[in-house]
Amino acid sequence: MKRVLHFATAAVVAAGVLASAPAASASVEKFDICSSGLSGVVTPDTSCGFADNVYRAFYSQVDWTVFAFSPATGLIYTMQCANAITDVGWDYPKRCFGVNGHGDPLVVYIA
Repeated sequence: MKRVLHFATAAVVAAGVLASAPAASASVEKFDICSSGLSGVVTPDTSCGFADNVYRAFYSQVDWTVFAFSPATGLIYTMQCANAITDVGWDYPKRCFGVNGHGDPLVVYIA
């Protein structure tokens, strides 16, 4: 059984602007945690096998842009990752976004 979680994406604010800027409104997004517990999927075009590969790719590369293999399609996708805030309890969660060949969004969260 998948757990549906809600979280708010975090906005990155430059030092010095934080004190004078009004609080940014957070958008809420739901995702299903994969059985590995290391990743979660948002969009229907995203599988847990792919999400777990995004996790592995992120922690084996040195950049916030990762290249991950999808076992469902047999293709490699480019994913751009950023820090996120979730209610999962993960230390330093990331939201990773990409697009498939049809222009459909691919969104995963990683621990």
